[in-house]
Amino acid sequence: MQDLTDENVYRTLADKFITLVPSLKFTDSSINENELSERERDLFLRFNNPKSWAIEHGRARQQLREKQRFTALVNHFGNQKLNVQIPILCNIKIDELCAN
Repeated sequence: MQDLTDENVYRTLADKFITLVPSLKFTDSSINENELSERERDLFLRFNNPKSWAIEHGRARQQLREKQRFTALVNHFGNQKLNVQIPILCNIKIDELCAN
């Protein structure tokens, strides 16, 4: 219980979480699917389904490229920049917790 009062514990956990954020994939509800090409729309819709992220035997390299294209598509067409916003919001919340 003493760890819960230690500010350094919160900051360490926040730092570990923030270092993981770039490896997380986020979708963006602000993307208008009608503005995408057919190929982009297929990719976007497929990777919005979490089951699509399972690596199939023999397709690992191709799936990695598709995931990279999905991330690029979300970054290009989306308005929500969650991979940038989440670390900022996390730091703000940690500062609030540690100030009290």
